[in-house]
Amino acid sequence: MFNIEQEIQLYLKFILYLLTGEYPKTHKLSDLFKYIVSILDERCNIKHFYENNKDFLNVIEFSYISSRYLPHSFSEENAQKALKLGEEFDVLIEECLKIIQNY
Repeated sequence: MFNIEQEIQLYLKFILYLLTGEYPKTHKLSDLFKYIVSILDERCNIKHFYENNKDFLNVIEFSYISSRYLPHSFSEENAQKALKLGEEFDVLIEECLKIIQNY
């Protein structure tokens, strides 16, 4: 779960860097998604992805916090769901990077 969180977080920061030349110093996935949506709006389907998955993205975000501060374990079902969401995110990012190159 932590690795999926890191992948999503770092890709979002990378996209923000490509778009603005900087990125916010936050680990909150929700904030990073909101920054990108404020720039790209409906392009890349980032807003749609975030809106459809924000509840489970909060669980994934919690994995970052728990890995550093709180002992917590996640179910195999949640881990499988996180992997699937990470794969969907990979496809989304590839499409988004193509659009950003033409931005």
